[in-house]
Amino acid sequence: MESILIARGVLPYKSRPVAGGGGDVGRGLSPAAGSLLDAIERNGVRLLQAPNLLEALRDASGLYDSEARAAWQADRALRHVGEAW
Repeated sequence: MESILIARGVLPYKSRPVAGGGGDVGRGLSPAAGSLLDAIERNGVRLLQAPNLLEALRDASGLYDSEARAAWQADRALRHVGEAW
């Protein structure tokens, strides 16, 4: 569904990592979740799988921190290029 909404211009972004299952750590998903796991793989979304909720939060926090750092560096580089013009 997300891919369709992105293709139609409804959503301007794509999901990052996802989690689910027992304790929202991506473990213990039932066989009925097979189509969900197929969709995650088909759309290139990372499934967070941690041994417990604390580790899941640490993993997610680390990913968000690295994305924020990358966005800050890209913004800084663009500002530098703009100043050079």
